[in-house]
Amino acid sequence: MKVVYHPAVQKDVNGILRHYDEISPSLGDEFWSELALMNSQAKEQVVKRGTFLYGGTWRCAVEIVQTDFRAGTGDYEDPEEIREDARGVFYDIRYASAGPRPFSSGVIGLESLEAAVAHVESLMADVQWD
Repeated sequence: MKVVYHPAVQKDVNGILRHYDEISPSLGDEFWSELALMNSQAKEQVVKRGTFLYGGTWRCAVEIVQTDFRAGTGDYEDPEEIREDARGVFYDIRYASAGPRPFSSGVIGLESLEAAVAHVESLMADVQWD
């Protein structure tokens, strides 16, 4: 999906950032990070879809999504490569819940499509890829 912004959006965002920075310097940074995350999610592309049996009864969906952003944990005790946000090519796995619900759980930030497929297949022996 391509996101196109109205030209006035940048002026509005700059005003919001100034306002948040007046409240707290970190608040503006947090807002900018969330905005970047939303923008990167708009650039996601589903690269592989499949289904698996949950509990031997429910056929559930799984999809692998290519994205250009991996969120860090933000935990100061984690190594930098896990703690900090990263830009690049990453693959997220999304598992659907049993029943007619949207995707509700997953794994983020795998570094190749092959690694993502292997991860799914290691957990769901009966996965059927489209």
